[in-house]
Amino acid sequence: AGGPGLGHLARLLAVAENLRSDHNIQPTFVCHKSSGSIKMLARNGFPMHPHNVDMVGLNPAAVILDSKDPCENLLTDLKAGNITTVVIDRPDCLEADLIVVPCFGWQAGRESEKLFGGSEFQLLRGDILKLRPPSPPEAGEGIVVSFGGEDPFHLTEKTARALAQFPGDIPTIFII
Repeated sequence: AGGPGLGHLARLLAVAENLRSDHNIQPTFVCHKSSGSIKMLARNGFPMHPHNVDMVGLNPAAVILDSKDPCENLLTDLKAGNITTVVIDRPDCLEADLIVVPCFGWQAGRESEKLFGGSEFQLLRGDILKLRPPSPPEAGEGIVVSFGGEDPFHLTEKTARALAQFPGDIPTIFII
């Protein structure tokens, strides 16, 4: 998990919790050491290594990469070590054994046996899934805007400016 935000870490916790509870696998995280990531992993009982650790040297059976950082060199090293690789949210990292793009409405532009995505691949923790209502709410009026916790391209601000150009009053909720 990379970067200063905890979004990547939170969605990988969903995967890690499933691996631990349903498959008796003990995941280890490699990520940037921030107070938030240290607390989140400790609270959930997962060990952590700093992001600059030699992952091949850890001798894992598989590595799940969820980072904005370039992954090509790391994937080459992992593949040379015969380590299975899964990449999250990076359809451009075709060197991986499996690529998952957990984005609503996303579809692979070409057929691939290792590229999957769309809303059915959302990485949500069990406690979040329990909050889901038993049936979808009725369609309402308005807009909900959320670009994640980090929003490095300032899409929230750009969206707010674009919405301000619409005539009338559109109920809008921004989740930051």
